[in-house]
Amino acid sequence: MNHKTKILSGIITLSVITFLFLTGPARAFNLALTIDNPIPIIGDIITFESSAEIELNEFKDIQNFTLMLNGPQNLTCHFLPNGDIIGQCPGVAIQQIQSTPYQFGYGFQQGFMRYRITIDSGTLSIGDYQAKLIATTPSEIIQSSKENLTILLDILEKCSIRAEGGEATYAQESFTQNNRLSLNSPLNKANDGEGGFTTQKDRTRLSYDFDVNGAARSGNVIMFNVNGIIKKNPNQKANDNAIITFNMQTLQLTLNGDNLDINNMDVTFFKCE
Repeated sequence: MNHKTKILSGIITLSVITFLFLTGPARAFNLALTIDNPIPIIGDIITFESSAEIELNEFKDIQNFTLMLNGPQNLTCHFLPNGDIIGQCPGVAIQQIQSTPYQFGYGFQQGFMRYRITIDSGTLSIGDYQAKLIATTPSEIIQSSKENLTILLDILEKCSIRAEGGEATYAQESFTQNNRLSLNSPLNKANDGEGGFTTQKDRTRLSYDFDVNGAARSGNVIMFNVNGIIKKNPNQKANDNAIITFNMQTLQLTLNGDNLDINNMDVTFFKCE
């Protein structure tokens, strides 16, 4: 290595070290919230798993957490870092299931809190909700992403649907032709229901074969909780969980999944009871 190369290498190394010193480790305060069943029947117990990933030196700054539900009936429930509820939260129970510190990069420590939150849906009104978790410190308020929840009125025992058209989106690619979906949930065997979606654009073929894990109805709206496998051409595969929503009044069907979304499908046949 010649003299100029050594000097250049030294400058680059010094610059990197200076950058790391000035920026330091990324501030870590991450909140997460998940729901076990996003379409419960009224009266079911809804279970949330919530977690907070925080630098240990910030643990003492947490004043409280807040679970918020916004929808036909709003719910705000504050609780302490140990899981104790502050005030009154009818139908809500909170349990701290983990609080474990561990080492995490750059020589600083990180802590992890996890909670199990249960809500008796019988204390809420039917309809669509958004849930989020909030952490409050003396200097700021940190929020998790929002999770969707729909409380339905009754279980649907039998339903067959065929739909076509609409626009499907997968991996930022749109499919607007040859879209077809079929679904069958037999009497008293909603867990054995199944269905599929197919579409094709030029030489690209996309399919989604799914199982129906649950079905429920509220007024003119029927929702199905499904999961299955997406196949794109012969070699690409991906698991996908989705909610299929069918409006019996407008005869429109949508599918919102982890990877696949379908909007404005026209229902050409249905028989649901």
